[in-house]
Amino acid sequence: MTEKERFVTLAGTGRFTITDLCRDFGISRKTGHKYLERHSREGRAGLKDRSRCPGSSPSVTEEEVERLILSAIR
Repeated sequence: MTEKERFVTLAGTGRFTITDLCRDFGISRKTGHKYLERHSREGRAGLKDRSRCPGSSPSVTEEEVERLILSAIR
């Protein structure tokens, strides 16, 4: 069982406050509530790590320009 699953399971027992659990797990209350919300919406799959990569990068250099630059410096 992952730490996130353990957190959600313990929170579901009602024996602990979210504040106490977050302190014990070393996470912020905002993060704790995020885990609970994702688990509520998506189940176990909602607790998987997610990419932090942006959905798009408008300032990224186009491949053709990158290729030309690399060929010029060789």
